[in-house]
Amino acid sequence: MRIRTGLVSGMGVVTAAGLLAAAAGATPPGTDQGRPSAASRALKTSLTPASRIAVLLNGDRVQVGSTATGAPTLTFLGAPREKIQAVRAGSAMYVIPKSLTAVVGSTWDLALFDVTAARPGGRTAVTITYAADSAPTAVPGVEVASRSGRTAYGYVTTASSRALGAALATTDAESLFAGVRSIVPTGKAAPRTDSRWPMHTLEVRAVGFDGKPAGRHLIFVVNTTDPGKGLSAVFTNYKGVGKVSVAEGTYQLIDSGFATRKGVETGYLVPGPEFIVSGPRSATVDLRTATSPVVSSNPWGEAAFAMTALDRTISSDSITNNVRSLLFAAGDTPILAAPTVGPLHGEQSIIRYDNWQTSEGVAKRYDLYGKASGRIGSRVKFSFTNANTMAINSSFYGPSDLSTSLFRVTLTDASGGVGASMPAPGPLLERRVSAVPGTYQEGEFIQSLDLETFAPAGWFRSFPKPAKAGGTLNESWGKAPLHLRFLRPDLSSQDLPCGACVAGAILNVITVPMSDNDPMHIGNLDPVGMEMRGSYVLKADTKVIASGNGYSYNPAELPLGTKVVSGTQTGVRDGGIFALATSLTTQFATPLAAAFPAPASENCDLGDACKVVPFLSATYSAKVDPTNRLSKGKQSIGITVQQVGRATPKGVTSVKAWISYNGTTWVAAPVTGSAGTYAASVTVPSSAGRSASLKIAVTDQAGSTLTETIRGAFLLPR
Repeated sequence: MRIRTGLVSGMGVVTAAGLLAAAAGATPPGTDQGRPSAASRALKTSLTPASRIAVLLNGDRVQVGSTATGAPTLTFLGAPREKIQAVRAGSAMYVIPKSLTAVVGSTWDLALFDVTAARPGGRTAVTITYAADSAPTAVPGVEVASRSGRTAYGYVTTASSRALGAALATTDAESLFAGVRSIVPTGKAAPRTDSRWPMHTLEVRAVGFDGKPAGRHLIFVVNTTDPGKGLSAVFTNYKGVGKVSVAEGTYQLIDSGFATRKGVETGYLVPGPEFIVSGPRSATVDLRTATSPVVSSNPWGEAAFAMTALDRTISSDSITNNVRSLLFAAGDTPILAAPTVGPLHGEQSIIRYDNWQTSEGVAKRYDLYGKASGRIGSRVKFSFTNANTMAINSSFYGPSDLSTSLFRVTLTDASGGVGASMPAPGPLLERRVSAVPGTYQEGEFIQSLDLETFAPAGWFRSFPKPAKAGGTLNESWGKAPLHLRFLRPDLSSQDLPCGACVAGAILNVITVPMSDNDPMHIGNLDPVGMEMRGSYVLKADTKVIASGNGYSYNPAELPLGTKVVSGTQTGVRDGGIFALATSLTTQFATPLAAAFPAPASENCDLGDACKVVPFLSATYSAKVDPTNRLSKGKQSIGITVQQVGRATPKGVTSVKAWISYNGTTWVAAPVTGSAGTYAASVTVPSSAGRSASLKIAVTDQAGSTLTETIRGAFLLPR
């Protein structure tokens, strides 16, 4: 059985008219006089949820995120219920359901489809202009607040978008908005003429598959030799004509969408021939030139849905313009592209993403991504095999009921990313992902999601890493015990800053609480409203230099003469579907004299004098079932001691462990091992309490200490 629908997730919610990120998505600033460094921007991407919910104007939901470079990523929640056209132009991402294409640019302003735009207060203010004084005040998709004559003011909200989706199920968009002339963001600035270059009127004509003028087409006008001259968008009217003012230069028209061809609804990607504008002129984009099929093959099954995209990137020494036209549809929808004719400036690619999931026997999932760069020929074919993909065995731990969970897989490159989100189908999922050079795969697992508030509980995310062609990877999500880590930039393909570094009087400590046992994963604290369920304190000797809700990530100033830096991080996860209530308290301290010059792997962005502060931390391994339950009898709990900045810890002098089966009485657990790898021996009873708690204490020769107490570390046997 293919799973064609998914759930939603995220720390914030957006509509197609904008984005509202909640406080749980922290925004770490950079350290270069307030300007974010590349590493700090990547840190924001890694330590905040990749999934922010976008409610499209038809009520459908997608996840919106960004790569470390800021390029938007778009992840669908299962297969979309209707065909979707999306266009990434610069930093904007316009996502247009097919049911609304007839009114985009005419009634509904294009800006209202940008899922990356800001949305103060969780709603988008709009101004409505009616076609007549007698037109009904009610407008599908808008909560109207006031009206005077032919002008009204209102808001686009999640509820109004869902209502519009319901109306579109029975009535076409043109009929629904027959009494409305326009809906635009309130306060939208009028377009400005660029006086830096001579400007000319370009008349754009669109021709359909049937050879007739094609109205209601969104066409992008791209300068292919000078990205400084920007991008333009034009809509054709019912006669298939639109006009736009452009600077002198070399241009290309790009048209994409869905239309009927020989009785079959077909997706099209049409990059027209390049042409020169030196005065007023016209140019035509003709769907009949789309004759090159874009197809894919694999030995495993049929895609439930597919994304096919045209990507154009034009770069100079200082400016880059990117336009990516994306088509989302069922996997068997025919897609045609126009072959390249004449000169081709810049970079051009056709991208394909196929996705499906099965649930017979052991569940299987496929995320297949291909990219063909350069000129488009008579056929574009992507072949996915065992040799050019990677097998990933994903295990899920925690709540026994995963029906409200969400597992996202996103494949990204420098220009952006695409993926799909679905509930985890069970404790084991056999996956297959593409291994394309320059492409990274990453995952995100949310154990439980509140469908009313979109608040996640139990959130984990992997570092983006390239898939290894022909390789196999085993990964586990949510495996106990949850614990603290310091950020490790050496594990990520992103440009992340070091987890604990100092330069002069500036200390930067980045804690990652509630992490699971997979080294490639990072955890996070659960949100409650605008707060997170945890806090941190950093001290210089006895003076508090930083504290707050959430986790530590901001630079702090050290007083002159500081000898020891220390910190405490807490976190809590309980309630809802969590049978295992967990609370974490981690205390760490290190003398500043133990700091050593930062190796290149730590990627310190505090300057040449940067040193690593080798705080101690620990990771764990235990034999548990998928609900994080220990077995009865003698068990060994692995403890791996780590120091920030070192592959192997140096000078560890003591590792002690205690376990509690009732939450009050602690029993010492004998520890054996050396060189950072240790094991605590325990004898697990079956009925002393619901959960077992774990505590460790570690010291080293430099005077560093670590004490970590994990209450509710494991469930006990029944």
